[in-house]
Amino acid sequence: MFMPLSALTGIGLKERIPKGVADWYQGPSLLEYLDNMKGLERKLKAPFMMPISGKYKDMGVVVEGKIESGIIKKGSSLLMMPGRTPVDVVAIYSESEDELANASCGDQVRLRVRGVEEEDIIPGFVLSSSKNPISCVQAFEAQIHIIELKSILTAGFTCVMHVHTTVQEITFATLLHKLEKGTGRKSKKPPAYAAKGMSPQFTSHHTFQLTPYRSSYYCAVGGGGNGRY
Repeated sequence: MFMPLSALTGIGLKERIPKGVADWYQGPSLLEYLDNMKGLERKLKAPFMMPISGKYKDMGVVVEGKIESGIIKKGSSLLMMPGRTPVDVVAIYSESEDELANASCGDQVRLRVRGVEEEDIIPGFVLSSSKNPISCVQAFEAQIHIIELKSILTAGFTCVMHVHTTVQEITFATLLHKLEKGTGRKSKKPPAYAAKGMSPQFTSHHTFQLTPYRSSYYCAVGGGGNGRY
C-alpha cells in the first residue's frame, strides 16, 4: 500500500490528505490506518515459549526476550532448549524494570532465572514449557524465494539463517523441487541449481540444534501460515 506522507509538514499523518494535494490517494491518514489495524491473536492458552534475545548477570542470571505464546508466573519451572536444561523463574521484569507477578504472550520481559549459568546461554535458545517443550532439529525442509543472488545455489551451498533470535550457519543438503511462478506447482525432478527469482524447496543440515516452529502455529513469527519451517 502506497500512502503519501510528509514528516516535515505533517500532511497525511494525523488528518487525511487535503483536496488539491495528491488527489490520486483517497485513503485514511497514517494514524487512522494504524488505529484500525486488527490486532494479532494472542495465544494465551498455548504452551509457554520465549526465544532469548539477550542475557546478562545482575544478582543472578537474567535473560530477555518477547513471549511468543502462553503465560509465565513467578516461580514457574521451564526448560531451556536445546539441551532441556531445567530453570526456575525467580523474578519477572517489564521493559520499565517494574517487577511483575506474571506476564503473557506479546510482552517484552526480562526473567531472572535459576538453574543455569550465564556463559551456558546463547541468544537463540528458547525458554519452553516443561510439559510441552518445543522440538529441536538438526535438519529441516524449507521453501525460500531467492531475491538477490550473484551466483547460483546448489547442494553444498552455505549461508546464514535467522530463526526468531537465532543466527546460525546452515548448508543446503539437497534441492527437492522448483516451484513454477504463478501456479506454485512443484517440478517432478529435483533442479540441478537455483538462481535469482526462483522459489526452491530444499533440505538443510547444520552442526548445532535449532529450535524452529511452524508458521501455521506461530504466525507472528513465521508469517506464512503454511506449516513449513
